[in-house]
Amino acid sequence: MNAKERVLAFLKEKIETTVQWLEEQEWYRELIEKWNNLDHQKRNTVKLVTIGFFALSLAWFTLSSVLSVYQTKHDMELKLDLLGKIQSASQELGALKGDYRGASSAAPPSWDSFIQDKAIQAGIDSTRMKVTPVVANEEPKETDKKKKESQEATITQSNFQIAVQQVNIKQLVRFAFALENSSEPVKVRTLSVDTEGSDGYLKATLWVTSYAMKTEGKDEP
Repeated sequence: MNAKERVLAFLKEKIETTVQWLEEQEWYRELIEKWNNLDHQKRNTVKLVTIGFFALSLAWFTLSSVLSVYQTKHDMELKLDLLGKIQSASQELGALKGDYRGASSAAPPSWDSFIQDKAIQAGIDSTRMKVTPVVANEEPKETDKKKKESQEATITQSNFQIAVQQVNIKQLVRFAFALENSSEPVKVRTLSVDTEGSDGYLKATLWVTSYAMKTEGKDEP
């Protein structure tokens, strides 16, 4: 006897056992008796109701399975999307950490030369500009609070007073824009402007703060 025949024999035995058990039950015998007492039309009605019940049950089971598969697929797509976002954020964080390490080991630029270059780009004659480093107690009062908030253990800041003469408004705007929108972290804190003579020229004073990462092993006390 092969495996298929053994399975069929096992099923046949189980069916016969179940039928025998049912025939021994009082409620089953009463149900068969009531069935036998039904006329042909009522029997057909019971058959149709039974078939309809099983059909509805099968349809409900199928619909539930489809909805379950759809919900599982939707959850999987959400989880994959979230995983992609996490991986992307992790890569960006790694890149930022790499930039941070690179910045911490790079020496800050010569701020005097940096300011001079931005002035030349704005069309300002460097001979009409004076750059003066400013110590903390000489800064305008309104910048003290911002300075304290911006100071961190790994960041140094330098403050400068930039006085320019005989410039027009276009040159002044270009200069301030070039300072704040360069590759170096520079902030124009305050700007005071006054007229100079009757030719329409201006003289201005800019208070500027630059930031740089401290070089490793050379932290300030």
